[in-house]
Amino acid sequence: MCSGSHCASHLVRADSDNASSDGAVVIRDVSVPLSSLLSPEARAYMIHLIRDHPFRGGPSETDDLQGFRAHQDQIMNGFLEPMRHRYSVDIESQTISGIHADVVTPKGGVSPKNRNNVLINVHGGGFVSGARTSALIESIPIAAIAKIKVITLDYRMWPENKFPAASEDVAEVYKEILKKYAPEHVGLYGCSAGGMLTGMSIAWFQKHQLPSPAAVGVLCASLGDMFAGDAAHLSGPLNGMTTPPRSVSRPSAPVRGGFGYLSDAEVRAGVDAELHVWDGLPHAFWYNSDLPESREAYDVIARFFECHLAN
Repeated sequence: MCSGSHCASHLVRADSDNASSDGAVVIRDVSVPLSSLLSPEARAYMIHLIRDHPFRGGPSETDDLQGFRAHQDQIMNGFLEPMRHRYSVDIESQTISGIHADVVTPKGGVSPKNRNNVLINVHGGGFVSGARTSALIESIPIAAIAKIKVITLDYRMWPENKFPAASEDVAEVYKEILKKYAPEHVGLYGCSAGGMLTGMSIAWFQKHQLPSPAAVGVLCASLGDMFAGDAAHLSGPLNGMTTPPRSVSRPSAPVRGGFGYLSDAEVRAGVDAELHVWDGLPHAFWYNSDLPESREAYDVIARFFECHLAN
């Protein structure tokens, strides 16, 4: 019996190009409707994704790397513009241990209870894009809502650099931050590739005898190989996207897991952890700050770090 991701492309046929007006997608002649749990705004957004394919186009990263990155940044800037209007922050470019970082703080400064706290963000983008665009999308709402300083890193990316370059960059910045902040006052988080890099960085800290931060957020990802599990091959077509390739020549983490879909979620015993799932929404949906579900996610992230960073 065939099972797992290697045979998924043989088992699944999704016809999102012929999706119905209400966003239902056909998989193996079965019409799959949108989740009934979606807000009206999220429902409209999902229908737009499924029927209009707004993020398609642009060169591939293998044919034109800089063109690919420019196209991805254009998409991210489409999310970033309304976010900048919704959330008031200051952004300062800095170089920390030779690595570029954007330091994001709420207008008016951090709250008194967070004067000794800081968050480190490692951005998404498949380890190949997202610096200064996805990075700010992941940092701006959290800094504004939590009233905390967020340092988002422009770590070295593929294909110019290979593992463990990104982990080394995070560790170097972390060591510098530890000169000012005790580890119980530091949080680390990221989305997609950044979620994976969060787990990779913790493993790197442990290997090199660095103290662990107080809390981490692994968002839209999990702790291991990209595109593991069956949901990676199902959720793409259901969201108006293509399935991932069978082989991916990207860095994989030194711990096992999946790509952040529910079929591969795991919480180990003895770890104070929270699993939050928003039904029927696509990968990294919270980049779209117009969705009520995204703003709920920002509140969840802010509350989690508020609860776990020392006062």
